[in-house]
This record gives sequence, structure tokens and C-alpha cells, in this order.
Amino acid sequence: MKVYDINGNVVAEGYLVPNPNFIPKGEYKETELDYQKKQADMLITSIDGSFYEISLPKNATLRQKISKDIKGYGRNVRRYNEDIIHVTEKVLKILQTKYTIMCDF
Repeated sequence: MKVYDINGNVVAEGYLVPNPNFIPKGEYKETELDYQKKQADMLITSIDGSFYEISLPKNATLRQKISKDIKGYGRNVRRYNEDIIHVTEKVLKILQTKYTIMCDF
């Protein structure tokens, strides 16, 4: 591709070169952020009013340890099923001191 000025002189010339890091359409390449999310202990999946929705890990031993840590916080924790809990900001800050927590949105 050539770019010409008003007088018809070539000002710039460009051409395409193959990119070794090119990802074809329809394929997926993991990013650094995806890698960090996999390494996190828990993911915040949404915020609903004053509660943070946290997705618990699939690891059974870590899940039991987290359940034990949040047991004494009463109404500051809502458990919806084995995978999802809602916690207040107070409990979230306590969990952040013990575990790595990242946002998934």
C-alpha cells in the first residue's frame, strides 16, 4: 500500500508481514489474567447490594477450610449451594488476608 501527497509523490509505503503471535479466528490463547484467575483461591463473580458473590474452588480440602473460616459470621454469610456464597465486605476483607481472591468480571 502506498500513500501519495498532493503532487503524486510517494510519501509512505507499507506492507503486511506475517505475525508469529497471530491467533487465528475461533482459537483461544490463555492470557496472563486468565492464568492468575486459575491460581486464585476464590473468584468474586458479582456484587449484589452489600453482598459479594464468591465462587468457591473445586478443591475439596480448600473448600472445607474456607467453610470452617466463615462459619462463625452468622448473617454476614449466605450460602446458596456448595459452590456459591454471599459475604459482606467485612467477611471479604477477612478472607482476603488468608486467601487470594480475584474478580471474575
